[in-house]
Parts: sequence; structure tokens; C-alpha cells
Amino acid sequence: MRVLVGGGTGFIGTALTQLLKAKGHEVTLVSRQPAPGRITWDELALSGLPSCDAAVNLAGENILNPLRRWNEAFQKEVLSSRLETTQMLAKAITKAPHPPRAWILVTGVAYYQPSLTAEYDEDSSGGDFDFFSKLVTKWEAAARLPGDSTRQVVVRSDSPGINFKECHPRRFFPLHRILKVVMGNLSTHHLPFLVSLLPKELVTNTGYEVMIKVMIKRFTLCVCIKTSHVPYKDVSIIYPQ
Repeated sequence: MRVLVGGGTGFIGTALTQLLKAKGHEVTLVSRQPAPGRITWDELALSGLPSCDAAVNLAGENILNPLRRWNEAFQKEVLSSRLETTQMLAKAITKAPHPPRAWILVTGVAYYQPSLTAEYDEDSSGGDFDFFSKLVTKWEAAARLPGDSTRQVVVRSDSPGINFKECHPRRFFPLHRILKVVMGNLSTHHLPFLVSLLPKELVTNTGYEVMIKVMIKRFTLCVCIKTSHVPYKDVSIIYPQ
């Protein structure tokens, strides 16, 4: 199978690319910089979609970029990096003389309102209560294709990272299970349009800190910082042994 992966150099994209190649699939990445086995976003816009059997988009600015301040300019970049790449791929697929059989977009469970008790599925409401939920709504709308010549799939997944911005609990979904769902949608033709990866186990930021400390075998030190938005936040600083 020939698979085109947008954002294939990120955390999930790198793992997906390695898995696809290990299973004998041919992978072409879409990235900002040219390299063997890659095309750039500019080349995609100018030359159209390369021949492929499936397309996956994982592109988007890292919302936990430690070198960036969470201000209006960075929020616009987080939004535009997702919408523009998704729109570009969707447009290329629509215009392709031989479109891929599958088009998969990985978004986020930020679509749903955080809760300690609520249970959500693909039919649950959301997408309209804060920056991230509205981002997911716009992101998924940008991926819509006219017609049904290409099977369209949206995977709402929680990423394997720590949400320092919000203090409410989050759901931990292991990377290998995210990859399994994406791989399954590449080869199966009868799965639903929308797949939400919402495991039952809730993990708080404190619990996440413990897991990371165990996984990377480092000590952690909790400190308190004052911000302009929230009086105090607990931040975990990880030091090597």
C-alpha cells in the first residue's frame, strides 16, 4: 500500500511511518523541508496529490512547545497549522484523477467537555465551549470531501503527553493503540466515519507525573508558579538522576 502522511516527522507520525515501513508499505511524507521520501507542502499545492492508496494527516504545531508563549499569536499558529494543511490535503484529494481509497484525519478528544463522571461516544455533543473544542470542530470541517469516492475517517484521540494548561483529569491513550486504530482504518473498508479513542481510565496530572517518573526513571520536583490567568499552577520539573 502507498500511504501519504502529512506531519509524518512528529511524535505519532514518526511511529506510524516506522510501523508502515516495517509492514512493507511505501510511505511518502509531506513536510516543510524537502528530503528523500518527502514532498513539501508547496509541492503538494503546485503539483497535486502524488499517487497513493491512502492519506493521513497528523500535521499541526505542538501545543506544548516549551519555546513558545501561550498568547494570541501562538493560538493562531496552532489553529492555522492544522486547518491549512488539512484543507490543502483535502483539496488535493478532491482534484486527484485517481483519489486514494482512504483519507484519515487524527484530531483530538478536546472536542468533549472535560468531566470526572460523564461518558462520551461519537454521538455526544461538544465542540463549542473553549479554544480547543472549537479548533477540533473547524479542523474536522476542513477535512470533509464531496462525494464518497474516498472513505473519510476522523480519529479523535488523546495524545500521549501532559496537559499543563488545564488542571482537570485527562484520559491516557497509549501510542500503540492510536497506531492500531489508524492502521486498521487504512486496511478496513467498513469502519465508521468517526472514531473516538476514549478509554475508561482517567488519569490526573498528578497520576501522569508518577507514570512519567517511572517510565523515564527520573526524579521530579513540584513547584508553584503564578500566571496572569490562573492564581497558581503545579508544574513538574524533571531532573536526571
